[in-house]
Amino acid sequence: MKTMKVITLLFFILISGVSVNVFSQDVIIKRDGTEIESKVIEITSETIRYKNFDFIDGPTRNIYISEVFMIIYENGQREIFDEVVEEEIIEEKEPKVEEEEEKIIEEKEIIEEEEEKEEVVEDYSYDDAVTVSPSPATYAANYFMLATGFGTSYGGGVGLRMQFRVGGNVGFGFHMGGGYNVVEDSFGASAGLKFFPFRGFYLINTQFGIVGRERAFGSIEETILLGPSAMIGGDWNWGRSVGFGFNAAVGATYILNTEQTQNIRPAFDIGFVIRF
Repeated sequence: MKTMKVITLLFFILISGVSVNVFSQDVIIKRDGTEIESKVIEITSETIRYKNFDFIDGPTRNIYISEVFMIIYENGQREIFDEVVEEEIIEEKEPKVEEEEEKIIEEKEIIEEEEEKEEVVEDYSYDDAVTVSPSPATYAANYFMLATGFGTSYGGGVGLRMQFRVGGNVGFGFHMGGGYNVVEDSFGASAGLKFFPFRGFYLINTQFGIVGRERAFGSIEETILLGPSAMIGGDWNWGRSVGFGFNAAVGATYILNTEQTQNIRPAFDIGFVIRF
């Protein structure tokens, strides 16, 4: 009888020890079936903080809730974590990732814009500004010009000429000049108007002039009235504040007071110009 009592007492002690051993720890069961004997300290929105049961004084560890299927606490209570938690975590992370990607794209665009500006500055030089012809919108068409050359606009001989031009790509000009004809031993003067359909090219140059021939004693033997004249040509020059170039034109002049049957004579200009 005493033996039965002893056996019964030992059985109850054994059962009690097993129960204490089972429910004195928290068991974390992962989704892959792995069990972690632990002491759960804290559960956040994303992680579970715990200590290993066999090393309570050790470091605190973390595990993502998305990896955990269930926790069996030491009192037997169970807490199950489904996949909704994992989806919520992903949804919370996605806006952060999108914001970071947008910031990276914006920074990249700013860097590219700065690099393009630096390339424009490096490619531009003073020589480029001087040698590249101005665009039609910025063509400097208002100027004063001096020229020396030979022809109808230079008084019918070798002489000087000055000219004013106003307008834009299309403009108008006024010129006057004088010179000496060595072949005919005569002095002359002329003045006229020009129409410029495009920059320095003029389509119509109408002018009048007077050429006087002298005798050996200095008296005027004959005065020829030149005009009107019609010429086509151009005043081409290059430079910025001061330009250098040449003038060339061809056409015809009508002689008003002459006894010759041929009243129309060829007219031409060629010379060196300076623009201010």
